Amino acid sequence: MKVKSDFVTNSSSASYIMMFKGTEGMNKDEFSMALNSYLELYKRRNLGSLRYWDASRIDEIIIDDITLFRVTEETSMHNGSEDIPNWMKQLMIENFVREDNLPFSIKSFEVLDD
Repeated sequence: MKVKSDFVTNSSSASYIMMFKGTEGMNKDEFSMALNSYLELYKRRNLGSLRYWDASRIDEIIIDDITLFRVTEETSMHNGSEDIPNWMKQLMIENFVREDNLPFSIKSFEVLDD
């Protein structure tokens, strides 16, 4: 339980972190363009579901000579899986069943309580 300035709450803020591996030799700009293309398609399929996306939420990380891309979303209220952004849930499903020919794959997903 957290004590805010003038009230008590059982819920907390959280960060949702997805790690991606791109195609061979993909750099951050190319990954950003590929993810933006996916999000534009997602917005067309799910009208009103995603209003704003900021590519500054993407970080490039190199681990053991492998380039990964970290995408972070934040929420001020995390009560459970229903609070995970829908585009992330949909992307996890599509990545698992490989419905779309995506130029990247999800390596991990993590929820960090703030």
